[in-house]
Amino acid sequence: MYFLPLVLRELRVATRRRLAFRVRTAVAVATMCLSIWLLLVADGWGVATNLGHFVLELLAVLGMAGSTLAGLL
Repeated sequence: MYFLPLVLRELRVATRRRLAFRVRTAVAVATMCLSIWLLLVADGWGVATNLGHFVLELLAVLGMAGSTLAGLL
């Protein structure tokens, strides 16, 4: 018996929960707010490409940490 269809079904059931939707929405809003805040506050950081690279790295690290924590829970 293959376990992959069972995993897919459980993932679909988990995404329909209200808490999952609220958590995804809260994370998306927090990420947008953090990005906007960094872009507005960091005027004196030099070239815009450096700031963009920093924001991309920060969001990548936060995304990795969040997915790692989600996998553990």
